[in-house]
This record gives sequence, structure tokens and C-alpha cells, in this order.
Amino acid sequence: MKNKKNTVLITLTIIITLVSIVLAIMLVNSNNQLSKTHKELESVKEEKDRAVMVKDKLSTYVSNVDHDLFLEANDFVLGMNSLTSYKFGDGVLFDKTQITINEPKKQTSGMLAMEHDSNSFIPVTVTLAITNNDSSNIEINPGKILVSDDKGNYLAYDSVITNDDTVAVQSKKSVVIRAGGKATIAIVYAMNKDNSNNDVNKIEFLNKIWTK
Repeated sequence: MKNKKNTVLITLTIIITLVSIVLAIMLVNSNNQLSKTHKELESVKEEKDRAVMVKDKLSTYVSNVDHDLFLEANDFVLGMNSLTSYKFGDGVLFDKTQITINEPKKQTSGMLAMEHDSNSFIPVTVTLAITNNDSSNIEINPGKILVSDDKGNYLAYDSVITNDDTVAVQSKKSVVIRAGGKATIAIVYAMNKDNSNNDVNKIEFLNKIWTK
């Protein structure tokens, strides 16, 4: 009887020891995981702080170099909170100027020249029909018209084309439409070939959005 009792005690001791070892290992692993998670959180915080610092530095730089551009960019970002949506082909009135933005078209024929490297990009064109009902000329910067695909990738502005004599393309950043004139211009964008299967489905201008 005594031997049996001793055997039970030894067995219980072994079980308790094994359980203690397992719990200790689990505790060590848990502490290691907590330490790893803490380090990851610290890394994320550092990246966030660095991003905020870069943003502040960039904002200060742009404000110092071109304060008007800084104010315009700030208004653009704030305007994203009150966007108005339209469909491609809808005409939208901006003061006395009506602008109709049509659906983007990928140009795969290879006939359209681009400033971007044609080995890395394909051209995408957006046609604008503009009616200037004002008694003065109006100026538009095509670079302010943003185009993106269904994955959220923005296309790079490349150039602007027109054959209308009511339009003067003064530079990539300046297209002037004559007072009382109507004009059609084509804006060329460069789409990365890696994204060429994506659908180009959104255009933004000021606080307006055009989609299908």
C-alpha cells in the first residue's frame, strides 16, 4: 500500500513538473511575442512620426517657394470633403465656362507620341469640350485634372493636344480659350504598362469627380 502511495505521489510530482515546464515555456513565448509586438508598434510610430515630419517640411517648403500654390493645394485637399460626382460626358459649369469631360481612352495603336518613355508607359487620352461664355479669355492648367484607375493608381500628366484655333496652348501648364469660344482639347496621360490591364475610371478636377 505504501509503495502504491509513493508511486502516485511520484506520478503527480512528474505531472506537476511537466505542467510547470509547459506553462513556463508558454509564458516565455508569450513574453517574446509581446516584446516583438511592442517593437513593431514602436517601428510603426517611428514611421508615422517620420511621415508627419516630411509632410510638415514639404508643406513649409512649398509655402515658402510658392505660397499661392500652397493655398491652392490646401483648398484642393479640403475640397475633397465635399466632392460632387458626375458621369463621363456630363457638362459642368465653372462660373461662365462649361466643361464636358469624356471617358478616358487607352491608345494602343502606337501612333500617339508621348513625352514619357513608350517602353514603360501607354498613352491614355481624355477629351474635354470647353465652352467659354465669358467676355474674357480663360486659362486652364491641364495638370490640375487628375486621372486614376480602378486600383487607385494615378496616371502621370504628359501633354495636351488641340487643333482648334480658339485655343492657345502656351505650355503644358497653360491652355487659353478665347472669349466666347468653343474648343476641344485632348489631354494625354502616361499609364504604367504594369497597370495597363486596369480600368481607367475616374477623373478629378477641383472638387468635382467624373466616373462611368
